[in-house]
Amino acid sequence: MAAVKMQIAYHDLADYGLPLVTPDQPEFVDLVADILSRPRRFGNCPPEEIPTAAVLLNRSGKTIVTLSFLWRFTDGEGHAPTSRFSNLGSGTQFDVLSGRTGVVRGQESLILPGSKRLLTERGMYGDNRDVLSPEEVPSGGGFLGGSSGSRGNGAPLSPTELQLDIVIFEDGSYAGPDEWGMIAGLTEEVPQERALAEKILTVLRGGASPGQVFEMLRPLARMERVPSPPGIRGGYHRPLLKGFVHQAMHQLTYGSEGQLEDWLTLVTDSTPLALRPATPLA
Repeated sequence: MAAVKMQIAYHDLADYGLPLVTPDQPEFVDLVADILSRPRRFGNCPPEEIPTAAVLLNRSGKTIVTLSFLWRFTDGEGHAPTSRFSNLGSGTQFDVLSGRTGVVRGQESLILPGSKRLLTERGMYGDNRDVLSPEEVPSGGGFLGGSSGSRGNGAPLSPTELQLDIVIFEDGSYAGPDEWGMIAGLTEEVPQERALAEKILTVLRGGASPGQVFEMLRPLARMERVPSPPGIRGGYHRPLLKGFVHQAMHQLTYGSEGQLEDWLTLVTDSTPLALRPATPLA
C-alpha cells in the first residue's frame, strides 16, 4: 500500500499485518497522542516531525524482534539521499536472534503483537506499555524513547518517501525489500559469532588469563562498517558481532569466575533463528 501526503509516499507491509497510519488518516492524531502520552527516558518526539511521520501498527499476531525503515529526501538541488533507521542494538534482540533466549513480554526493544510505534525522520518512538498490563510493566520506567539511525547534518532536506524496509519476527520469518541488506548481514554474522565464541572458549580452557581474552576482544569492538548499497548512508555496522563482543567484555569485566565460559558455552550450544521469508496474511 502507498499513501501520499505532502508529497511523501508511505510504503508499509500491510500484507504481513504491518500497516502504516499516515497523517491524512483520521486515527493518526489519536494514535500519536497515545504514544506520546507515556513519559520517555530520553524525551519525546520533536513536534515539527509529526506532520511527516507515520504510525506502525503490529497486527501480525507475532512479536517483532527488529526492524529497519528508510527515508528518502530531496535537497532541491537534484540530490536524493536516503537515510536508514534501525532498532537493532539490544542484548535482548541479539539473544533472540542467536537462539539464546525466547521472547518475554515486557522487553522494550521488541515490539509485541498489538503494539504501535511512531516512525519519524530522526527515529522511532513508543514502547509496549500500550499492550502490557500494569503488572507486566517493569518498575522504574525501564522503557527507552526510540531508536536512532543516520541522517546527516548537511543542507536542509525535504522527505519524499518513507519505506518499511525489513521486519524480522520472533519465528525467524521476515518481510520487506531489505534494501539495507540486514538479512544478508545477519546470515553472515551468525556463524562468525559462533566461531568467535568457540575460539575464545578454546583459549580460556587452555589457561588464558582474563587480560589475554580482553586483548582478543578489544580490536573487534572497533570493527569497520560494511558499505551500504549506493545512496544509503551509514553502512551496515555488524550489530550482532559488535553486540557479542560487548556482551563478552561485560561478562569478562563484571561477571564472576567461570561466568564468561558458561555464557560462551550457551552461545555455541544455541540454535539461531532460521531466517526465511514470511508468508503474507490471508
